[in-house]
Amino acid sequence: MPNYKRIGGMNIPAHWEICSCCNGEGKSSAYLGAYSREEFDESFDYEEQEAYFNGDYDRACDTCKGSGKVLEVNYAQLNPKQTKAVDSY
Repeated sequence: MPNYKRIGGMNIPAHWEICSCCNGEGKSSAYLGAYSREEFDESFDYEEQEAYFNGDYDRACDTCKGSGKVLEVNYAQLNPKQTKAVDSY
């Protein structure tokens, strides 16, 4: 069964891909930002560090809404009208 994505009022051929934001995990702690080792040690006590590495601070990925996959346009299957709709989107 083909997958479609609605763009510009048209059904556009699409396929599922692993979400590049969470690498298919469906959750992430990326919203916390990046820490250097020193910042991490200063910001979190031992128990909070353990919780961080256990995923307790993770939340659903904003891009895939927790599914771990995203529906992407299948450019190989586009006709000229669909290509124009996608390019203008």
